[in-house]
Amino acid sequence: MIRGLDPPVQALLATLFTWFLTALGAATIFLVHKTKYKDELLATSLGFAGGVMLSASYFSLLAPAAEISGIIPICGGFLLGAGFVTLADYIIGDVEKPEALYCK
Repeated sequence: MIRGLDPPVQALLATLFTWFLTALGAATIFLVHKTKYKDELLATSLGFAGGVMLSASYFSLLAPAAEISGIIPICGGFLLGAGFVTLADYIIGDVEKPEALYCK
């Protein structure tokens, strides 16, 4: 929180900051797209993003849920979520073949 600024201005500044960091991360492709390290950078970036998502889901969702209830409801919700994602992936199909999404 920035003291002395209205909440809408703070929200705008936070939005612009995250936009800038996203654009900066996306701009790295212009620096490495013709180098021999592009596959390693992609793998590292995907691993980093996965780590951020796992830690965000733990610290923002699972840890507070553990304080509210026991481990059984948490595991049940986690398994339901994993099942939902698996089912959606099965229904949607292979995103590498977009023609598979169209009705014939």
